[in-house]
Amino acid sequence: MKKSTSLLDSLLEDLESEDTNTSGKKQIIEINADNIQELWNQYVDHIRATAHGTYFPVAERQKPIFSPPNELILREDNTISSGFLDKNKSEMVNFFRDLTGTILTVTIEVVKENQDETPRKVFKSTKERFKEMAEKNPALLELQKLLDLDFDY
Repeated sequence: MKKSTSLLDSLLEDLESEDTNTSGKKQIIEINADNIQELWNQYVDHIRATAHGTYFPVAERQKPIFSPPNELILREDNTISSGFLDKNKSEMVNFFRDLTGTILTVTIEVVKENQDETPRKVFKSTKERFKEMAEKNPALLELQKLLDLDFDY
């Protein structure tokens, strides 16, 4: 006599057979400083279709840093972008856990963009530029008076 099975029993059997088939095939990837950018690019590809319009470009430009044993450091130069990263921390952690089997601690640091670089070019008014040039060459002040030049326009 044939044993009758319910739809629920057959679904459970399918899930169990799926688990046994895939559990042996999953390859664990070790995270290290050499492959963190490649793994991050996989994450960016993963979120490409589902990410909100402003989060994807923020994630795409990141240069993650791996700090042993299990810390992922992301540096951002503005608080709005760091907020997007912070909102998606759990998604990042889940992605890397599924990919590598490792639970990461994600740290987001807000850093000044030009901390160690040369300072940004400062735009000055005509009056400010003339004042700087006159400090270097006082003869310009005489020329300004002689020609009755006004830089306050």
